[in-house]
Amino acid sequence: MKTYTALPMARQDSRTPRTTGGWIRVLIILLLLTEQTGLATALFASALPQLGASFRTPHVVWVLSMTTLVGAIVTPLAGRLADLYGKKRILVALSVFATLGSIVSATAGSWDAMLVGRALSGTSMAFLPLAYALIQDIFPERMKATAISISSNGLGLITVIGPLIAGEMIDRLGVMSVFWPMVVLSLAGMILMMLFVPETTLRASGRVDWVGAILLGAGLAAVLYALDMGMSWGWTSSMTVIYVVIGLALILVWILWERAFPAPLVDVRVLGNRVVLKIILAAAAAMTVIPGIASIYPLMLMTPSALGVGYGLGTSATDVAFHTLLGGSLLVLGGLYVGVTARRIHPGTHIATGGLFLIGASVFFAYMHSQSWHYVVAYGLMGLGGMILAACPILIVTTVPADFRAVCAAMLGATTAVAGTLGTQLTFAIAGTQMVSFSGGLPVYRSSAFTAAFLVLAVIAVLAVAAGLSLRRVSLMPREVAAQC
Repeated sequence: MKTYTALPMARQDSRTPRTTGGWIRVLIILLLLTEQTGLATALFASALPQLGASFRTPHVVWVLSMTTLVGAIVTPLAGRLADLYGKKRILVALSVFATLGSIVSATAGSWDAMLVGRALSGTSMAFLPLAYALIQDIFPERMKATAISISSNGLGLITVIGPLIAGEMIDRLGVMSVFWPMVVLSLAGMILMMLFVPETTLRASGRVDWVGAILLGAGLAAVLYALDMGMSWGWTSSMTVIYVVIGLALILVWILWERAFPAPLVDVRVLGNRVVLKIILAAAAAMTVIPGIASIYPLMLMTPSALGVGYGLGTSATDVAFHTLLGGSLLVLGGLYVGVTARRIHPGTHIATGGLFLIGASVFFAYMHSQSWHYVVAYGLMGLGGMILAACPILIVTTVPADFRAVCAAMLGATTAVAGTLGTQLTFAIAGTQMVSFSGGLPVYRSSAFTAAFLVLAVIAVLAVAAGLSLRRVSLMPREVAAQC
């Protein structure tokens, strides 16, 4: 494992809270922004069936994928800008774009306008990693691990409340209403952050890698588009192959560019660290599995049982929310458990344990999805698997030097954003190979399609277990050194 020279901790400005209560208030303000990462799935996954019917499109998964794709591009770019100009400043700027995006989506009269709004909303995907880095810079050492885990698995609270809000709004006010809560959160977070959250005084030097951002975005977009269109084009058709080849080629060029550029979007020295790579692998595996299950979960529940396809209960959007309550609650509790025990239990153990829960959720759901309790149990196991999302940031922020902390946290966020997009697209793509018809605007699949999709997700979850077990052998940074990072 590579070692780095720890930089002195930045002097806090005069507005920095000195009491525990003051820091809790700062954390609550940050949560107004970071919770939007969870809302991207919790609110809109329940809306996918109705949005597909409203806009008459079979590509409704792009309501989620457009946001995470843009997030994957913006997140490392925002991380670099935050290193150069200040994390608070960039968080405020991103909240402006996120607010605008939600307004455009809420008022969209066409599918193209909806996608533009969702693209602008993709800037919100950078909130979470930038919040990790800001917490690491300004919070007292005694609160860092807990604050990071809460900012991550506060998402579990959204997993509890988000579907309930979405269900009630969809059933009572119409599907387009689900975008307005994002407007409120972005505006409130932006204003309160400007007024009450201190800025870090740490700054890096260098330039912004705009070319790298374009290459990465174009490569990922080509691969994801091939995944989305592969069902209609044919998985071995020339168009599918061409898009995949172009996408992978652009990603390869991006890697070569990053190696040569003096101020790369992603610091190759950091990615060359095997410990960092294992952490990213674990987080990516978790964020492939969790959105993969969560994105298609409402569609499965809403499918009428009378169709006799082996899944579906014909539920309303509100009923879907009640099926997710256990999973959301366990996600919150799992994240708190990681934060509280981070100094006594190696985070690698948390990662491996979370991976086992994700395997259990995937295998269980692959074969058990015909009754109400099947859905509750599967989502509950998935929620426990979210411990990985709390453990990985705790490790990543103590692995890199202070002046590149935001870039590395951003890389973790970008990787998980890409993984979330791939997980969603992959699940729908595998299920789409066995689509039999449409019913009331909902696509109808064979039950075996979900068995195949969830078994693939189970295999991916094995990678998280393997990474966690390997990370358990890594010695943790001494507390006095960690305090200086």
